[in-house]
Amino acid sequence: MGFLFRPKELPRPASLTFTLDQAGHTYDDGHVGLAPTDITISELRVAVIGLNGAGKSTLLGLLDGSLKANAGTVTIAGGEERLDPAVKKDAKRIDNLVGKVRREEIPNSFYQAANISEAVSEALKKAQGARVRTSCAHRQSVRAF
Repeated sequence: MGFLFRPKELPRPASLTFTLDQAGHTYDDGHVGLAPTDITISELRVAVIGLNGAGKSTLLGLLDGSLKANAGTVTIAGGEERLDPAVKKDAKRIDNLVGKVRREEIPNSFYQAANISEAVSEALKKAQGARVRTSCAHRQSVRAF
């Protein structure tokens, strides 16, 4: 007989704050993706817009941990937690706390939505639904075992 131990779920903080403290990233070819920047984001929803090459994708990469800051620090804080997106154990927790909408998910809902908030909300609902379906399927296979 086997035992299944479910890891203790940490409580969800009421709010998150994303902080870049002189954080920047330079790519291997020497291209500066984001110059050292100070920014604090504590809004519920944020849209990142700008010209091509302005550093939008680099900024988001620093926040989700797909890129590491060459300079400065990146921190995501919620309640008593301080998370670093570049640290693997923190990245998983961040994925559970932060909703991300990829640009591929926006076009259809964007053109059908009354405003950007509605478009992003619909894409987040779809992403959350897929995550829930995957989680339920996983639980069903564990029960069958």
